[in-house]
Amino acid sequence: MTPDPILHIQSLGVTAGPRPLLRGVSLAVPEGSVFGLIGPSGVGKSTLLKCCNRLVDLTPALRVTGTLLFRGAPVFDRRLDVDALRTRIGILFQQPAVFPCSVLANVLFGARPLARVPRRELPALAEHALREAALWHEVKDRLDQPATRLSVGQQQRLCLARTLATDPEVILMDEPTSALDPQATEAIEHLILRLRGRRTVMLVTHNRAQARRVCDAVARFAVVDGAGTVVETGPAGTVTADAPETGG
Repeated sequence: MTPDPILHIQSLGVTAGPRPLLRGVSLAVPEGSVFGLIGPSGVGKSTLLKCCNRLVDLTPALRVTGTLLFRGAPVFDRRLDVDALRTRIGILFQQPAVFPCSVLANVLFGARPLARVPRRELPALAEHALREAALWHEVKDRLDQPATRLSVGQQQRLCLARTLATDPEVILMDEPTSALDPQATEAIEHLILRLRGRRTVMLVTHNRAQARRVCDAVARFAVVDGAGTVVETGPAGTVTADAPETGG
């Protein structure tokens, strides 16, 4: 039996002034799955991710139409607490975004404002998140050191730990391995597979082989009549087998 969709997108469109970025995007993302978005650059895959947790709001010129439901509730409801939404739907970017502070402070950056986490429990929360991101044993003796001293691969896992510290239900990943070497890429892919079932992952990738390795299902995007849209969805192995090469 297919799990119920945790994210249900219907006829979604995004425009920047008169220019369409996305048009007619409809997707159902099953809970607990790793759902891939593939296609060439410039078709709106990253824009779609930013719609899912309302980061698109930070670009006032963008206008969103259509329906995007998270657990059956409209994401673009004006009454929605956007900060709470971004706690439940976290995001990992292409380039690691570490703050100029300690490893520990980076992990707890998003969790500290959460009233439900007592101060005395924050160290345990940080350890749990770092363990889930497979980084604890590498940094447990460096928690007070600047996060900028970590390798790029470690910084990306630190960003994942920071996201995990808020206990998100969905993690949006925008080409999280494109800046990493093969060893660090393998580590991130292994983490994605570990997250499957416990959390839902939406992964933008240009790497078809990566999509086959880690994704349960894939949506392929292309430009049609001047706007990005979904042209094919299905199991990762089926969709990526015939998809045109889209770059690194």
